[in-house]
Amino acid sequence: MVTVTTMKKIIERWKKGMRPLKVHDAKCGHKVVGMLEKYDGSEFGMFDDPLEATTFLLLVGMLKEQDLNNRWPVGPEQVLPNQGKEPKIMEKREIESRTERL
Repeated sequence: MVTVTTMKKIIERWKKGMRPLKVHDAKCGHKVVGMLEKYDGSEFGMFDDPLEATTFLLLVGMLKEQDLNNRWPVGPEQVLPNQGKEPKIMEKREIESRTERL
């Protein structure tokens, strides 16, 4: 089981590892570390491997952020077939009109 202490050690190593990075890369690194720091620790206990825990939680965080920023052009309701009908694929102008409303 991955503990909070283990994750804190990983986060600290990653923070130190960002120092030699270029400015843009360091900003991205801070964002990644920030995603991990948002978790209170209860999520880590369901994993046995720290790499698995960090990978899963970062992917979840990235998808949540992507969804919040409405960068997914097609949501699940448009992708999945609906009652035997073909899935709806949004055209570029429809995507743009939806993003303009936000």
